[in-house]
Amino acid sequence: MYKLFSQELLPTMLRSSAQGFTYFAARVVVSVWSFVVPVLVASSGITTISAILVACILAMGVIGMFMPATTGKSLEEIEAERAAA
Repeated sequence: MYKLFSQELLPTMLRSSAQGFTYFAARVVVSVWSFVVPVLVASSGITTISAILVACILAMGVIGMFMPATTGKSLEEIEAERAAA
């Protein structure tokens, strides 16, 4: 979803930098998470990981609810609205 939102909500001049940064950040988080998961499972069981994953899904749902409605609008219309705000 971040690729879709970055294409719609970021100015053209910053778009590739922002996408590169988000790819970088996502890869760093996933690589750290890959080391944390086995430790958490070994120490406290699968329920802790399940609770963390459910919390992440709920957080993404809440963040998604506050994203601007861009359905049916062209990129030019979206950029004009963002520039006016």
